[in-house]
Amino acid sequence: MDIDILADSRQRPRSLTELVAERLIRLGYEAGEPTGLIGTPTLFTFERDGARVDVLGPDGLKTPPRTIEKHETIPVPGGTQALQRTETGTDQAVRARAAYKLLTAP
Repeated sequence: MDIDILADSRQRPRSLTELVAERLIRLGYEAGEPTGLIGTPTLFTFERDGARVDVLGPDGLKTPPRTIEKHETIPVPGGTQALQRTETGTDQAVRARAAYKLLTAP
């Protein structure tokens, strides 16, 4: 199973990409090895029991989106526009619960 999560990184002092990455670690996911995929040490992959989760950030940020231990993640072209188009309210809450169940499933 391969899951991609596009998380908003504009929030401060902690971005959502950082919070999602930390939550995955607490749920038993192991961080992948840092790579130089975009020039600086990037760490965006988390794995558990054959499941792989990539935590990605939006494009257009002044500072790169981060995950854990100050590592950067990959900014997704068009990610900002995609986040702006997402629904809010009940639909978002339902998707969040479904994603949580998927990530925490044994």
